[in-house]
Amino acid sequence: MSKMERRVVAERATPLCEEFDTVAGSVTSGTDQQRIVIIGAGPAGLGYLERLLSNIPEMAPQRLFDVHVVDPHPPGPGRIWRYDQAPELQLNSQAYDITIFPDRAFTGEGPKPAGDASRLTFLGWLRRVRAGDIPLPFEVDDRIRTEIASVRPETFPTRRLMALYLGWAYEHVVGEAPDNVHVTAHRASALAVNGDGPSNQHVVLDNGYEITSVTSVIYTLGHSERESSLEEREATRFAQENDLVYVAPQPASAEFLTAIAPGSNVLIRGTGLTSSDTITLLTEHRGGSYAIRDDGKLFYQPSWQEPRIFLGSRKGVPLHTVPSVPLKGDKTAPLYFTLAKAREIADSTPAFSFKKHFWPLIARDLTRRVYAELFVAHPEKVACDWAEFAAKFDATPWASDQYDKLVQDTIAAPEHQLDFQRLSYPLGKSFQGSLAEYQESITDYVTRNLWRHRNDSTTTALRMALRDAQYVIAMLRAHPNWDADSLVDEVYNGWYPFFCSIAIGPSQETQEKLLALMAVGIVTFLGPEISVELDGHHSCFVGRSAVRDAYVEAAALVDARIAVPTMGRSANPALRSLAASGGGMEASYGAFEDQRSTGRVRVSQPGNFIVDAGGQVNFYRQALGAFVHGNWVSAFALPESDFPFFRQTDAMARATLEVLAKQANAKNFALLP
Repeated sequence: MSKMERRVVAERATPLCEEFDTVAGSVTSGTDQQRIVIIGAGPAGLGYLERLLSNIPEMAPQRLFDVHVVDPHPPGPGRIWRYDQAPELQLNSQAYDITIFPDRAFTGEGPKPAGDASRLTFLGWLRRVRAGDIPLPFEVDDRIRTEIASVRPETFPTRRLMALYLGWAYEHVVGEAPDNVHVTAHRASALAVNGDGPSNQHVVLDNGYEITSVTSVIYTLGHSERESSLEEREATRFAQENDLVYVAPQPASAEFLTAIAPGSNVLIRGTGLTSSDTITLLTEHRGGSYAIRDDGKLFYQPSWQEPRIFLGSRKGVPLHTVPSVPLKGDKTAPLYFTLAKAREIADSTPAFSFKKHFWPLIARDLTRRVYAELFVAHPEKVACDWAEFAAKFDATPWASDQYDKLVQDTIAAPEHQLDFQRLSYPLGKSFQGSLAEYQESITDYVTRNLWRHRNDSTTTALRMALRDAQYVIAMLRAHPNWDADSLVDEVYNGWYPFFCSIAIGPSQETQEKLLALMAVGIVTFLGPEISVELDGHHSCFVGRSAVRDAYVEAAALVDARIAVPTMGRSANPALRSLAASGGGMEASYGAFEDQRSTGRVRVSQPGNFIVDAGGQVNFYRQALGAFVHGNWVSAFALPESDFPFFRQTDAMARATLEVLAKQANAKNFALLP
């Protein structure tokens, strides 16, 4: 039996090795081991597991560990990236931008993977699959085989291909586990965690089993649905009473869209990434196809199984696409909004505000870095050299009349001036034309946006600068000095949507497909400030917008967005149980009478230990993911980047082992001979 086969016990919690017994539906330990349960086995859970197993040889080489990984979906991909989903759905990351392993750039305290870490990236794995060095885990279809052969570094891979990489990554991590570690994967959901002390916790699974005598529980749940809001419950009731279709906020999935009839009108509320996935499932997944015309433009051939799609949102426009043009100059570093500067402000300013204290520095940094690239890439567009402009830029007060004059005198063309209002509202905040004219404006905007992101390297500079700013904000989201309203309204509901609309947009291929769908009349943009009425008289959903003649009666309504993470209203049973039992609390800011909740689980730093409802830190429970306040949220890491996710999971894993070491000193745990 190989090392891999000895390590992986998958699918069920049954006694497949001598250390385990199954008694009355419970998994118990035959030797006195320290037991760790990881709830959630998607990329977050996998990242934590990799760091845990990597740190054990240094921090606990003689203690025995019994690690359980709990997820109803395959470990590695988890729910979002599982293999059994529509083959048309793509990642929003390019192939060269993906890894689940730290590499030589990693600066955390724990060890780096041995050998050349590039072999562990998505592209490294893909090269070895092509060479026959890594076998696929099962027989795949021709579509996946074609994709494996054709993926280039700049390709946006499908979720199904990513599932194969993440599944391999899990097996690789477990296969390299130290000899004093046993790993079991349970294909089940955790319903609750009972007990709260060392070796006193019990994880209840939905398959009838209970994992007992657990020392540490790690919640890595990823994105989960939440209980419906009043508006969503009313829409659901209305749809049921009138034989309509309503899809509440959740990741796009074909199974929830099957009831939408071909040729019917469907309202999609949202124009972001979930909306793009929903459109794909309602068109290409239903048999439609794309072809390139003689003029080079993409054409959509309907299957006639599509509905008529009407899109609307607060802004009424799609996100900016991802740039593909490399920088012409050197990548510049942040000058004004650095982590050191931002932390200094946060530490010294009670109730500090994003808009007042951070945004002026962020805006100045973004502008400076975009203009630095403009001066290199397009010297003919500016009136002086970079050194002269940079000196004046740094000496001029931000957002002043002098600043405006400096920009106007140096960069004459408005399209080359960085305008944050125009970035947020490409068609302005109000539109005076008709709905037909609005379609023309959207088509023109998307076409120009595609051209810019293929040809103008300042779009790449802006994306890089935004990522750097987001990193600083993410590192300080859990700072205790935040003004409550600013954190909730200006960071979670302001900055983050702005960042995502520019830095995490759809692929260029997705936007080309959108234009093709608009050209044949399958997709219509309803406009900004969308409103939806439940029309009982006509038994339909009615959509309107700020565009004067925007009106549509629809048989289906899809809220195409991911639900905002909340602990108290989570639909995940483990998280809901944590809230109901008082084992956790939402992070809140402000005085008692004006307190604002982030909706996310409160944890203590470092270590991400969960804080219970009484304000006490539970050193035997930790949490990581979108549902946790102050966490770095990203499904995948960038290679060679010292990605914050790696340092966070490393710190968590080492904190786990430090706590378990203290417990082991207080109890005679079994040691290796």
